[in-house]
Amino acid sequence: MIKISNKYFWLFNLLFVAGAAWFVCQISILFIQDRLKTSPPLGPGQGSAFKAEKPQAYERYGTIPERNIFNPSERGLKLIPLGDRRAGKRPKNMEAAQLSSSGSLRLVGTVTSQSGRGWAILQEEKDRKQRLYPIHGRVDDGKIVNIARDKITIQSGGKNEVLALSSDKVAGSPPSKPTTSAKEKEAVQKLSTNRFVVNREDVVGMVGNINQFMTQARIKPHFVSGRPGGFAISEIVPGSFFEKIGLRNQDVIKKVNGQPVNKPEEIFQAYSQLIRDSNIELEIERNHQSEVLRYEIR
Repeated sequence: MIKISNKYFWLFNLLFVAGAAWFVCQISILFIQDRLKTSPPLGPGQGSAFKAEKPQAYERYGTIPERNIFNPSERGLKLIPLGDRRAGKRPKNMEAAQLSSSGSLRLVGTVTSQSGRGWAILQEEKDRKQRLYPIHGRVDDGKIVNIARDKITIQSGGKNEVLALSSDKVAGSPPSKPTTSAKEKEAVQKLSTNRFVVNREDVVGMVGNINQFMTQARIKPHFVSGRPGGFAISEIVPGSFFEKIGLRNQDVIKKVNGQPVNKPEEIFQAYSQLIRDSNIELEIERNHQSEVLRYEIR
């Protein structure tokens, strides 16, 4: 009997350990269940314990669109807070990111490309402020769906509205002789190789229609190692404004008043400076060398 007990003692040991482990597990389960408390069911009149976060004031996030690091041409625009949008109101002192009505807008010019990209320059008749809009850009409650050389199409409320260049701007002087008047001959005075005096009144008259202005030369993006490096000028019409201000074929415009010019909206800003500012410095690359052309606009 003793021999049998010794022979199977390990089996009794194993059963004892297994039983002890099972007993400890059961005690642990009972202990945990006692500590856990089930939340009482919500009554019919009770809602969720979590409350919706209160909407933040516009000032908390308004600086994001105003700085607009992704589209410099629309810096300063403001979003419409959701509450005001539902009520059909706009924030006070809000600069028109979406202009009031196409009836109060005038198409100043367009920029088109073979790739299908395009931009429209619209002017608010009230304050005569001009803005650059890309294709598919928002204008009030509509969207620009097509940009052609002399017109754009705005889709609003399921209808298409065509906004064309003003007839007086389109007609003007014959395109074959855009720069031969006596006034234009006096528009630019050359003081030295890189210094010029430009008559503001004559310049405003010449560049008032950007489409006609851009027929005097061909401007296309210039790339260096695959990256934008300004805009190259070619096919300058002899005797045109471009030639009078000292530009030559194959020149590359790099900077205007120290600011790089790599995007269409930056070209538009430079175009606006030509009309508005009194002194302009144009940094160009000519024959792989940098030169600066200086203009005084009177």
